[in-house]
Amino acid sequence: MKNLYDELLKNIKNCVQTVPFQKLADCRRIITIAVNEEGIIREFLDRLFALSEAIELVFVAQPKTAAILRTIADYNIYVVEWRGTYTNEVIDVVRNRLGDLEWDGFLYFCDQPVNLRNINILNLAEAFNRGKEYSIYTIDIEGTLYEYQNIAFYNQGIHLYKEVNAFISMGSESEC
Repeated sequence: MKNLYDELLKNIKNCVQTVPFQKLADCRRIITIAVNEEGIIREFLDRLFALSEAIELVFVAQPKTAAILRTIADYNIYVVEWRGTYTNEVIDVVRNRLGDLEWDGFLYFCDQPVNLRNINILNLAEAFNRGKEYSIYTIDIEGTLYEYQNIAFYNQGIHLYKEVNAFISMGSESEC
């Protein structure tokens, strides 16, 4: 069973590549899931807009963070307020807000790039990606930027990992 886990984790991890922060300068408009840490957001914005002032960010944020973001007038940002868990309904809200504007990146903040807790956000990124091709990034608390390759395969691997764990747990609790 160990080899199965090793192969599964290797395939999942292979979908996540460390990339230089400068890669974000290639994007014109990035949908960004905000984090509730003002310092991290300001540091990110300073770093990003030092690369290019032409980048536009569309922040999807909880009300408290949205209020803070609206006070940051130094940058080219839009704020879409969202309450509760991020679901696919966010996609319609963002598309209504953007109108005909296109985006070419999706970014969220994380503790680590391969993490079972991030699956909701990555499912959202995959749903945003349907019918379009754009880059999906995450940035960790140390400021390292990662890019996801083949997000559908990555998400499928994470779901499979969770199912295998649940199956093993059920088997150890029952007697066959």
